[in-house]
Amino acid sequence: MFFSFGQGTWQQYGFERRFNPLVFLDLTFLFGITHHPVVLNFYILCVHALELWLLYKFFDFIKPQKRLILLGLFSVLPSTLWTLPINFTERWMLIEILLSLLCFKNFLKTHRFQSVLGFLFWANVACYVKETCFLFYVMLFICLILWRIYQNDIVLASFLHPVRSIQKMPLEFLLGLSLLFWFIQYIFVCLDFTTNSYLLDRQANFLEIICLYKFELTLTVISLFCVFSQKEVSLFNKLILMAHVLSVFFILFILRLISVDYMYGITYYVYVPIAFILMGLGCVKKNFVFYFWISLSLFAVLLINKEIFKHHQGQFNLEMSEFVKKLHDTNLIVDSSASYVLGGRKFELAYVKAFYRAFQNDFLKQNVKIKFEPSDDFLFPEEEDDLILIDKVEKGDYVLIKKNAQEKVVSDITVSYPRQKVFENKFYLIYQITGAE
Repeated sequence: MFFSFGQGTWQQYGFERRFNPLVFLDLTFLFGITHHPVVLNFYILCVHALELWLLYKFFDFIKPQKRLILLGLFSVLPSTLWTLPINFTERWMLIEILLSLLCFKNFLKTHRFQSVLGFLFWANVACYVKETCFLFYVMLFICLILWRIYQNDIVLASFLHPVRSIQKMPLEFLLGLSLLFWFIQYIFVCLDFTTNSYLLDRQANFLEIICLYKFELTLTVISLFCVFSQKEVSLFNKLILMAHVLSVFFILFILRLISVDYMYGITYYVYVPIAFILMGLGCVKKNFVFYFWISLSLFAVLLINKEIFKHHQGQFNLEMSEFVKKLHDTNLIVDSSASYVLGGRKFELAYVKAFYRAFQNDFLKQNVKIKFEPSDDFLFPEEEDDLILIDKVEKGDYVLIKKNAQEKVVSDITVSYPRQKVFENKFYLIYQITGAE
């Protein structure tokens, strides 16, 4: 079992792009035991159940009936519903943030230092799983400091007695140190985020941001009004909501992140904060107003999900697959551009294997051999002898290309031969080679 940990997933996309050393650590261990899809799907279901239970537990100031309705709505949000079949990092991010905040709540009640350690542990785990968690804790730290200043816990004299101030505010001090240490590591590993290729590939203009996140932005405004109009909501819960709202603002209007093209319309970058923002609707006292907002939100979510379904790449993959299944006794050359969009970077072996396996059974019936272009970044282990590299291009071969792919991604192997287009949809082009050496 332990010798097969190498079949797991990588913890980073590359030092020049990402700083998430703990991402997919769970899958690395799980894949070391089994790759069975039933086990993996059951694991994802258990993780989703755990995040729902922690949300239910954290928002204990909301009536149970309202909590259950809100959790049901959360489960059909585009960011949740469309990532449910995938082991998405955001689920564990939400779990870790909830565990840290539950420790925070316990510290406010008991003032036990063990709760501070629990908070710091889960906060650090979350930050090293994905960088956006760091944004939330920075916003939380800012909100806590402002709260302390408002309460006169931090004054000019506090800097003259640092030890006394640290003893009075251990959680804030240790959180600030953790964030500073993380940021120093990030600077050394990823240099400048303004030139980070991962960010630049996923940035959009403000109009695109507003169009994609229109529901989340509207929900944020409504939730803020619902929470801050109720005096019964504790200051702690208001600070948590504000920290998430600020992190949403940073993600959308500073980083300007959107989903990649093959995950059309899925707003997974705000998966974590939108869970807390949505639960803010539960602070509405009048049942009529609460059910009105829930009905309106559900109607909007159904429309968005319908639109995503129409444009989701899975539909276009199916169209492409149905065309290839009509072919017989030929070769299908998968251009590097098609593999690129599957893996997020050129020739990531795990994704290329998944691409091949998805169509293997259907294509074998028609004796369609799938071939991949060789690359220095794409090395096959010896046991992967059923994945075929291109040896030569023959007349009559078909070439699968990602539509609108960057020119630097498309290989010369497939563009240097005479060809004619035989299939096209939103994502793919298929050419047939009409002449070869």
